[in-house]
Amino acid sequence: MFRCPDCQLVYISLDKLKKHRASLHPSLEDRTCPNCHHVFEKRHQRNKHLKTKCSQRHECVVCNRLLKNEYSLRVHMQSHEVVKQYYDMLRENHSPFS
Repeated sequence: MFRCPDCQLVYISLDKLKKHRASLHPSLEDRTCPNCHHVFEKRHQRNKHLKTKCSQRHECVVCNRLLKNEYSLRVHMQSHEVVKQYYDMLRENHSPFS
């Protein structure tokens, strides 16, 4: 038998105890914001904080626009690629050599 040192529940295997502790008793690291280092009582509070208040910003290297996550930055970068393709097409169609 394996007893949880935090809440005294008993489990029949070490694996079940580890899963219990990971889900119900997250470590200090799991509850700490990696950006501002604020410590939350629950892991889900930290996750909500990261999504809404303290997310790392991702900056576009072309126009310096700040985006809230990597996915948004990738989508934004595609807009620059579309504009570049458009200008390349114009350049090819109006070449003095054609």
